[in-house]
Amino acid sequence: MPFKDLKEFLDFLEEKNELVRIRKEVDPKYEGTAIAKKMDKEGGPAVLFEKIKGYGPEVSVVANVLGTRRRLAFGLETTEKNLVDEYLKRREKLVPPKKVNTGPVKEVVEKGEDIDILRSLPVFTYHEGDASPYISAGVVVSKNPETGLLAAGIHRVQVRGKNKLGALVLTPPVSTAYNKAEEMDKPLDVAIAVGLEPATLFASVVLAPMGPDKFTIAGSIRNEPVELTGCETVDVEVPAYAEVVVEGKLLPKLREVDGPFGETGGYYVTTESPVLQVNAITHRSRFIYQVIVPWTAENMILFGTSWEGELYKTVKTAIPAVKALHLTVGSGCAHAVLMVKKRTDEEARQALAFILSVNPFIKHAVAVDEDVDIYNPKEVEWALATRFQGDKDMVVLNQLPGSVLDPSTGKNWTTTKIGFDATKPLTEVNKYRKVRVPEEIEKKVEENWDTYF
Repeated sequence: MPFKDLKEFLDFLEEKNELVRIRKEVDPKYEGTAIAKKMDKEGGPAVLFEKIKGYGPEVSVVANVLGTRRRLAFGLETTEKNLVDEYLKRREKLVPPKKVNTGPVKEVVEKGEDIDILRSLPVFTYHEGDASPYISAGVVVSKNPETGLLAAGIHRVQVRGKNKLGALVLTPPVSTAYNKAEEMDKPLDVAIAVGLEPATLFASVVLAPMGPDKFTIAGSIRNEPVELTGCETVDVEVPAYAEVVVEGKLLPKLREVDGPFGETGGYYVTTESPVLQVNAITHRSRFIYQVIVPWTAENMILFGTSWEGELYKTVKTAIPAVKALHLTVGSGCAHAVLMVKKRTDEEARQALAFILSVNPFIKHAVAVDEDVDIYNPKEVEWALATRFQGDKDMVVLNQLPGSVLDPSTGKNWTTTKIGFDATKPLTEVNKYRKVRVPEEIEKKVEENWDTYF
């Protein structure tokens, strides 16, 4: 059975020793971030802050919820090994959302003069250069004004006043909905849902600019419909079991400075974004406010896993020799590792050239053989150190589209991309035989691990 809400998942994580509680009072300005980042660097568990400075006992904050592939696998009810394959398999069956009259997110409703975003919500200020607090784990939900289809995705949201936000909606489908509304010179009804169960949060970042809607994708991943309920002041449906929902209107043809904000790429970004006028805040009577701390593993695991799946499909269709693909956490998903079962020595380099050309976010790529664990950085480095020669195994592509989050890119975000062929020459396979314990003994030890202690 899929998790009903965030709290149910956190209870599960606690049972698995994958969550710690911080009972000491923590300041939402910088201090909570510092604790979460230290836990992230150590590969530690999710962190539940039970006492937030300036807020009552009914408010808590959670960070690093999906900070490891293990916890994401728990959230999607699969295994680390099968994460990508299971995601792709479940996407094949569409499970549309189910509309309900109300839900726990409506237990408290604040409107009009009662609205004061920072009085109600413990929005974190993450880094010393940030201009203000930012909502970082909010799923922005809207409707396309032409088609009526729901649009959703995680976008950075800046707190600018008691009832004023800035929403940087640069990517579809939410950007498409906003652009259509702006063409009509009309505000766009939006809601920001915070504190969702893991499958719905994961689905919100899946690349699906042409549909289906993200809640249908979430239902597919959950194998059960997501329950949606209508908002109080805008024509948008949101997850009924969310912890918090902020409702408002994204105003047309009005931009204000957004930032600086310490982004997922590890640098501050200042831009302009539309103004979001807040009409209402609804939440549970006791709610858990979720944060995704920028430039941590959670960012990369949440976004990168579905990207891996979609990119793998594209690459494998063009180059069938590619058997698996991984986007590395440390690079912010800018580095790809390809497992290749090559039939010719050119095939690995063809795969490298293809992935570097087809995706602007991939800056460097490494091709390895099937005997290398692409999820183990130690083994990938080993392959680079012992199976790669710079004068003959490097693929260099100049003046390709790069990432807007990479400050080293040139004019119009162009960049040079490099591929590293760290696969064994087919004429010298035996020379590169990897040491290992016999497979049957490894399997025996794995199956009987607990009996050794």
